[in-house]
Amino acid sequence: MNKTDTEMKIRVSFYGKIGEFFQPDGNFDRARFLVRLGRSLEDVKKKHKTEKTYKRAGAEWLSRYLNEVLVYLFEKGMAGAALDLFRSAISEAKNRMLDPIAVAPAFLENIIALGESRDEKTKRTNPSWDNKRKAIFKAALNVFERDGYPKSTMDAIAAGTGIGKASIYRMYKNKEALLDDMLQEKFNEIAAEINKIHSQESDVLGQIQEMVSYWLSFITDNYTVYTLIHNEKNSAGVSNRMLFYDHITANLPMFKERIVALNKENKLKTINFYTVFYGILGYIDGIVVKWLKDERAYDLTGKSLEILDVIFTGILTGDNGAGKHRR
Repeated sequence: MNKTDTEMKIRVSFYGKIGEFFQPDGNFDRARFLVRLGRSLEDVKKKHKTEKTYKRAGAEWLSRYLNEVLVYLFEKGMAGAALDLFRSAISEAKNRMLDPIAVAPAFLENIIALGESRDEKTKRTNPSWDNKRKAIFKAALNVFERDGYPKSTMDAIAAGTGIGKASIYRMYKNKEALLDDMLQEKFNEIAAEINKIHSQESDVLGQIQEMVSYWLSFITDNYTVYTLIHNEKNSAGVSNRMLFYDHITANLPMFKERIVALNKENKLKTINFYTVFYGILGYIDGIVVKWLKDERAYDLTGKSLEILDVIFTGILTGDNGAGKHRR
């Protein structure tokens, strides 16, 4: 095994460990982390005959571990998660009366600065505003499907909402701004569902099947949204498809680590998980293009076995390949 292979093996092992206590969207699972941390510290304790040497060795091990994990989380822009993990680890160290924990000054400064002022995602909670927004989105989708996005107008959208045109223009200056907001909501919905699927403690292959099934069902029920994502650009002239992929990556920062953690039986090859994820979506795109060209004449979800055969042939090890997912 060469140096590159060794480094990759170490990195994948690290992904598997950290993925055990993070959901794909980056939410930190404190309970799982404390269980994992407790086991590791107990392993350290077994190697030492006295409480004194254990407390010193435990502190040294935890210091090394925290510095490695904090570097990783800060590099991924997950400062809030780093703070939660750090607090949990320090609390456990205090409970076990370990010697002082040593953390690199730069990280300690970042953690202190973050404190209770971590960024919170703000949400609009005005029911009236939200109801108007939903009505506008519904009308817009009807118009986009009927007239095609390029030929659609704000006047046509307003006519289908029952809301005054002036009110709509106060919310959205044009159809491009409206589409940006509508797709952002759909991106959030999709990311939340993928996160939900891969947050389960179940077989990784079953989760991939569930994700494919979800995506095919979503496209079936939202084919107009799908075409807007794949065929149109946002108000700044950027491909909505590229924005969609970027959104999934940004909102599922621990997706790769979570998949490695779930791959307990080594059914998946050591691969670039984001490349495979995008490859899966890309392959499905080809199936969907034909489905749309055939005017949705058949059940798209019926293509799931064909899709899974191709996917699993490419990413599964040995005898776990094509056809093994069928029940």
